Amino acid sequence: MKPIEIITKIKNTLQHIIRKIFIHELYVEGKEPQKSYCFERKFFGLYVIFVLYSLLLLFGINFPGTYLNILTFGNPFVFGNTLVFFFLALSLLYSVDKIRVFIFEKYTAIKQVILYIVMITGIYLILLFIYSININFISYLLGLSTVWLVLLSIRFFMYSRKFATKIEAKLITKYSAFRGFLAFIAPYFI
Repeated sequence: MKPIEIITKIKNTLQHIIRKIFIHELYVEGKEPQKSYCFERKFFGLYVIFVLYSLLLLFGINFPGTYLNILTFGNPFVFGNTLVFFFLALSLLYSVDKIRVFIFEKYTAIKQVILYIVMITGIYLILLFIYSININFISYLLGLSTVWLVLLSIRFFMYSRKFATKIEAKLITKYSAFRGFLAFIAPYFI
C-alpha cells in the first residue's frame, strides 16, 4: 500500500471510532437524525474564531498593548462578553434543524460570514451600551461557567463510567453470567 492510502485508511478508521464513541445516533419517532456538521470543513470558521480570540484574550491578559484594543474594537472586556454571548446564541440558533440546514447546505461560507458579522456586531453594540450604564456581567458569566463545568463533568463521568463498565463486563463475562450482570448494575449503585 502507498503511504497516502495508509494515511487515508487510518483517518477513516479514526473518524469511524470517534463518531461511534462520541456521537451517538438518536432516532426520534423512527426517523433518521439530522446531519451533524460539527466535524466538517463547513464548521471550521467557528472553530477558528473561538481559538483565535481565546488565545488573543489570554495573550492580552499577560501582555497588554494597543494591538489588543485594535483587535477587540477598543474594549476587550465587552468584546470577550460578546464572544461568550455569540457562542451561546449560536448554540441556541443551531439547535433548530431548519436554521442549521439552511446555513450549512448551500453557499455556506457567505451565509456564515454574514451571520457571524451581524451577530457579533449586534451583540457588541448591545453590550457596549449595557457596559456604558455600569452593569457588569462578569459575575453572571462566572456563575454560568460554573454550571457549565458541573454539567460537563457529570457528562464525562457518566461516559467514563459507562465505558469502564463495558470493558469490565467483557472481562468478567468470561467467568459467569451472574458476574457480568453485577458488573452492569454496580455503577448505578456507586
